[in-house]
Amino acid sequence: MAGTQATPRWALPSAKRKPRGAASVKARERFAKPLPDTTDEELARQRALFERHDQVEYAIRLPLSPTVNNYRAVVRGRLITSAEGREYHAAVKQFWIAHWNGWPPEPLTGRIRLCVEVCFPTARVADVSNRIKALEDALTAAGAWEDDSQIDDLHFRRGAISRGCGYCDVWIETLE
Repeated sequence: MAGTQATPRWALPSAKRKPRGAASVKARERFAKPLPDTTDEELARQRALFERHDQVEYAIRLPLSPTVNNYRAVVRGRLITSAEGREYHAAVKQFWIAHWNGWPPEPLTGRIRLCVEVCFPTARVADVSNRIKALEDALTAAGAWEDDSQIDDLHFRRGAISRGCGYCDVWIETLE
């Protein structure tokens, strides 16, 4: 068949493919759930979790980040942030601005310690380390610091089960 071109495999319609935007809508709904308030008992327990140096710049509760498996996608040979990842960035930015009543501080400069407690919504097996990159990138986009390469000390741990919705408690400290 001279003169005819085969349609590339990625351009063919697929029955399994979701309609465009469905992933964004689903992610937006997931990240829009209200997070539980932090109780005084939780704050006391959280203070004891990590070695504290009285240099905490920021403490904030954020939605549970997507796994690295859902955060990136390969499209036409290029690595891009998925729809779920983009929605997570937008949600973290909204939480960040709301936390500061619309007046977020300037991004931190210098070296940083990041302490995170991840609370999953169920007791199902989940990999804590798959949540790091999405959270770091979202905080960079929100303006917590200039670039996530500033993080020299990273503490990540699993917290208690949070029925209903998962969340991350985040503490950002500056290092001397």
